[in-house]
Amino acid sequence: MGNLVDTLAAAGTTLALYLMLGFPFLIWSGRTSYASALLEVDGQPRGWPGRAATVWLAILPLLLIAYYFVSGIGRLNVEQPDLGVATATVQKYESEWGPWLFLWLPPCVGMIIGYFVGAIIARNRKERL
Repeated sequence: MGNLVDTLAAAGTTLALYLMLGFPFLIWSGRTSYASALLEVDGQPRGWPGRAATVWLAILPLLLIAYYFVSGIGRLNVEQPDLGVATATVQKYESEWGPWLFLWLPPCVGMIIGYFVGAIIARNRKERL
């Protein structure tokens, strides 16, 4: 029972920290895509974020997430030393970039979600105008 509680506490703490890390990027991205979508072209709001906002706030973060998972940079190599005595396993990342890209995942997810939330809110506002 203690192991389950420890595992759930660790997972909950990690989730809370990741939400806190991604939330500012969600707000920033949402405001940017909202402003871009309501930019007037020929006297009418565009209704969808522009190309630059789409590239920077949706496509590039999506490519970084895809690169992280497809390339396997975040994989751990678990080595069991054969010393004849009880020793702990050694975990090493396959690449030095693994931990850094792992830290970039929450901001990337926040930017993608914020982009779509801002675009949806701007589209609803355009329909009301």
